[in-house]
Amino acid sequence: MIKRLVNIALTLLISSIVFSQNANQQAVFSALNYLSHNQTDSALIVLEEQNNCIECKKIIAEIYFSEKNLLNAAHAYKELSEFYPSESYFRLSVIYAGLGFSQESVKYLDKHFEYPNPKSYSSIMFYNEFDEINTTTEWKEFWNEERYSKKEIQLEEAKYLISTEEYDNALKILEEINFSSQKAQVNYLMAYIYANFENWSEAYSYVNEAIVAEFDYVDALTLKRDIEIERGMNEEALLSNISLMNADPYNPYLIRKHAELLYQNEKPREADQYLDEYLEFFSDDEQANHLKTKILSADEDFKNALINLNLLIDQNPSKSEYFIERADIYYTLESWRFASNDYSMALDINPRLPEVWYHFGVCQFNMNNQKAACNAWERAANLKSKEAVKMLYKYCKYISLK
Repeated sequence: MIKRLVNIALTLLISSIVFSQNANQQAVFSALNYLSHNQTDSALIVLEEQNNCIECKKIIAEIYFSEKNLLNAAHAYKELSEFYPSESYFRLSVIYAGLGFSQESVKYLDKHFEYPNPKSYSSIMFYNEFDEINTTTEWKEFWNEERYSKKEIQLEEAKYLISTEEYDNALKILEEINFSSQKAQVNYLMAYIYANFENWSEAYSYVNEAIVAEFDYVDALTLKRDIEIERGMNEEALLSNISLMNADPYNPYLIRKHAELLYQNEKPREADQYLDEYLEFFSDDEQANHLKTKILSADEDFKNALINLNLLIDQNPSKSEYFIERADIYYTLESWRFASNDYSMALDINPRLPEVWYHFGVCQFNMNNQKAACNAWERAANLKSKEAVKMLYKYCKYISLK
């Protein structure tokens, strides 16, 4: 009986935790959607309703900071320092520098340097707020002390060389020095370099080493997934994206990416479930709606696929791909006139589409416009369409391929 009660209690506890996480995630996604539409006040209202959401507090602080609402930003980052001490102390240093309070700014910068991987000097000076205090005694005394080890300076040099695409020189630095204390970051940078060399085997080996050193390293997990996609390791890419969603649960674009990967792995129904979850918050995301259309078409739900394509064309009428996909549906349904009109629109945008010319010719042929059909097939044949050449020989009296 006691064991049963304990199991019930654990079940209720786990359910409450999951519900809390879901509520927090939904609040963050809603806020991000509002922010994407420049509706900052609405985003703040949604975030402030969540009392136990650390990520919500983080976004609130970032909103205040980006809007130069410095007093509210300072208050928010002081609250966050318990959970994100290094970043919070750095932001507080920036805020107080902008207010001209050099003593407070340097105090928080000193706290920032108590934690591993402090920001580089160039990253710090990227913030113009420090121009307000860089001639003060406190600032000069702070930098009179040695703040970076030799290895940290060399690591920053390697990062700079990577940013300027001097990969060979960056590789020499990373290979020659033993960065045992920063194994995850160094292996990630090595993987990044080899990925840019398209040496996927070496890149994959190094990125896996980075993840062994730090299992929830988001940049490394992202690179691992992208290498797997590049190498056609579809199942592995799905698993890597699941790890990413666990490591970065408040990133909605990982949900959309998971839907894409499931669709590419011929799992349209599972893809649709993830996509619906994403579209619940980001209903006007063009890329997601396009994927939704593909899933509907694959499921032969042509009615809803056409509705989606109509909306996409209204949203972006310069994209030939949307006209082609709508035309393909009409073509499948043998609605030759509608298909012909959409193929024609696609060709107005991009006339160098052999398959579209071929299908446009078929539409014209089925509407008894043989001359227009032959002209279209000739255009397709000149663009190396073998199917069009066959149609020319079979149905057209003349062939004048260029």
